[in-house]
Amino acid sequence: MSLPPSQVQAARADERDQVVQVTREAEVFNAEEIAAVEELFDDYVAKGLGSTYQFLLYHLDGRVVGFTCYGPRSLTRGTFDLFWICTAPGTQRRGVGHVLIEATEQAVRSMGGRLLTVETSDRPEY
Repeated sequence: MSLPPSQVQAARADERDQVVQVTREAEVFNAEEIAAVEELFDDYVAKGLGSTYQFLLYHLDGRVVGFTCYGPRSLTRGTFDLFWICTAPGTQRRGVGHVLIEATEQAVRSMGGRLLTVETSDRPEY
């Protein structure tokens, strides 16, 4: 079952706790990784578009159920990194991740991006 892309929006400062909660609920990230999401989100809130990190959130019934974190790669032109993609367990395999990736690709293009890279761990959960 696919979900509408209109549910994706840039994150707001007051959604920090929901982003952290989704990260915890995924049950694949350790405490250090969850702390990293908190740190990146705080940088995003503090610096806005000047931050190296940008967040897009998927909302369902008024709450955050997924997010991406992405940003420009240093010392390159048009290369961006996808740092995080995460969806709440109850929404996995329903198209949330797909919609988030498409929205992230569109956002990267609008920022002059030509390449979006994704690196991940070899952990089976990933």
